Formats: sequence, structure tokens, C-alpha cells
Amino acid sequence: MEAEGNSPACSSCQNGIAGENPSPAMKQTEEKIQKSAQEEPGEKSGCREDEALCEDDVWCDSCIESPRKAKKSCLTCLVSYCEDHLRPHLEKEKFQSHRLVEPLKDVEIRMCEEHNCPLELYCCVETCCVCRECVSEQHQGHGTLSITEARRKIQNELQEKQAELVKTVTSAESSINKLQSCILSVEACVCEVRGVLQQQVNTLQAAVEEVRAELTKVLEAEQKQTLGQVGGARVSMEQRCEELKRAHTHLDKLSKNKNSIDFLQEYSEWKKSSLGVSLPDVCVIQTDRLQSFSRIITHTTQELCDTLLTTYRSSLKDFYTSCDEKLDRPKVLPLAPAPWNSTLSEPRSRDDFLT
Repeated sequence: MEAEGNSPACSSCQNGIAGENPSPAMKQTEEKIQKSAQEEPGEKSGCREDEALCEDDVWCDSCIESPRKAKKSCLTCLVSYCEDHLRPHLEKEKFQSHRLVEPLKDVEIRMCEEHNCPLELYCCVETCCVCRECVSEQHQGHGTLSITEARRKIQNELQEKQAELVKTVTSAESSINKLQSCILSVEACVCEVRGVLQQQVNTLQAAVEEVRAELTKVLEAEQKQTLGQVGGARVSMEQRCEELKRAHTHLDKLSKNKNSIDFLQEYSEWKKSSLGVSLPDVCVIQTDRLQSFSRIITHTTQELCDTLLTTYRSSLKDFYTSCDEKLDRPKVLPLAPAPWNSTLSEPRSRDDFLT
């Protein structure tokens, strides 16, 4: 067993074994350590307390009691260091070959899990990072690149993809704008057609109201004529009834006359002037005529409704069939109002209307 004074020293503490002359870097480090030892403990600890740590910050892997924020990560050691624990890497010659980078949280995953070696190469066949042992085993014969070259190559590919995505997004946004314009155009066209539809429905309603007014006028004329006939017959019958009542009263009075000569003379005079006891003929107005008028209205209305629906449906069917033959979506066009036939004269009487 070697003597304690001749045992090899830690590479982080000195540059060689005990007994050798310290290097200039070692002397400079010792001076810094002595200077920092002379500082008050409160000042040094206060500096650490002021250093705020966030969840996204990388912590020093060498700090035990009070973890501090890492300043650098070593890709050779695969460890992150704070400012104090980073000093050996900056001041010792043996650490000059170590590669220091900005703090990395995933520095430990840069080692191959199977061979525990640094991931230094990129397999172009299986598109993954590998170590040199992997290249000689399961990735043997595969084309590889260094991590830097692979990053440069994939970075260029990524930029091309980004440019392609920007172009595609621009094209998509242009298509979206066109579709939005199409939506607005369709909504405006539908609004216009809805206005035309309402206008045509109003025209139909106006025609229906006109027909209703004409039919009401004809019906009222029929009512007036019929009721006039019935009323005249009723007045005549009432007058005849009064005459018969007066004759009955006169005869009743005559029958009570005790003077036979007066009785005979008065009866003879009454008989000469009397119109008899018969009643005038009564023509009872039947409602068949009015019921026939009702049936004509119902039948004509049903025919008009059937014709209207059939015409609209047939026109729409022909329209969509024509659009399908042209392999084009149906375009909503405003419906033109039906032309009015000015050669037809307006009905002036009931017979003209019915014909």
C-alpha cells in the first residue's frame, strides 16, 4: 500500500501527484480560494439566496445541500455545473478537451443506454442518434453522419419544410378567404331570392284576395236576389192572410145577423166583391243553387292549387336535372314574375266571371 503522502491526487484538486510543483493555473486557483475564504460567510450565502431558481432552470449536479443554477453543461462528463463547480473545467488543463455548452436538462440522455457511450453519430438509415459501438453492431453498414453534419443537413430539410408549410398555409388561407367570400355571396343571393319569393307569394295572395272579393260580390248579389224574391212572396202572403182574416171576421159577423133579408143581400154583395179563399202560389227557393255555387268554388280552387304545385315542382325538377347534366352546382337565380296577359278582359258580371 502506498504512503498517504505519495497517493495520486484528484484531478479536480491538483494537476499531478503529491510532491510535484504546482502549475501556474493551480497557483491562480489557490489564490482565488484563499481570497474567497477571507470573505464573510454572510455575503457569500446572501449571493446564493438572491439567486432565484425557476422550474425551467437547470440545477447544478454537484451541489448537495443548496442546489444552485447551472452555468454550463459538460457533454463529456454529462453533468451540469454551477459557477463554483465549473471552475475546474475552466482552470484545469485536463478538462480543456471537455465540451462545454449552455445548461441542458437532458444532458444525461446523450449517453447510449445500451453501451453507456456518448451519442456522437447519426444513423441516416434508421434516423436516430447512435454511439460508435452501435455502428459496429446493430447499425453496421448503415450510413452515418456526425451530430453536427446531421444537424446541418436536417436543419436545411426543416427549413425547406417550413417554407413549404408557409406556402401551403398561405394557399389554405387564400382558399379560406375565397370560401368565405363564396359564403357571403351565397347568403346575399339567398336573401335576394327570399325577397323575390316573398314578392311572388304576395302576388299570389293578392290574386287570391281579388278572387275572394269577386266571389264574395257574386255571392252577395245571389243572396240579395234570392232574399228579394223570398221577401216579396212573404209580403204578398202576409197581405193575403190579412184579407182572409178580415173576410172571416165579416162572415162571422154576417152569420149572426137575424134578419134573413139583410143576411142574403150582404152575403151576395160580399160574394161578388170577394176574390175567393184561394192562396197565391208560393215558390219555395231551394238552396241547391247556392250549394252548386259552393261546389264550383271548391273544385276550381283545388284545380288551381294542384296546377300551382305541379307547375312549381315540375319546373324545379327540370332545373336541377339541367344542372346535373352540366355537372354544375345549382345556382340560385331570382324567379321572374309571370307575364300578365293583357288581352283578357276583367269580368264585369257574374256570368263573365264563371265563364
